[in-house]
Amino acid sequence: MKGRNPNKAESKHMDRVSQLGCIVCRNQGRFYVPCEIHHIEGKTKKIHTSKYYHYVLNIIVWEVIKSL
Repeated sequence: MKGRNPNKAESKHMDRVSQLGCIVCRNQGRFYVPCEIHHIEGKTKKIHTSKYYHYVLNIIVWEVIKSL
């Protein structure tokens, strides 16, 4: 996907969020299910500031869903 690369602080934030595991699975009582980071505002948004780069969700990886 096109867009700018995250800076050091943004990468650290996204890594910390991903360490939580899938937020949907966590709310269902299954702790640490591997996840992918998804940008809420979209990674390719024209006016993309660091503020929006921190708005991410941690959602389950599709391959893991098939194995549950």
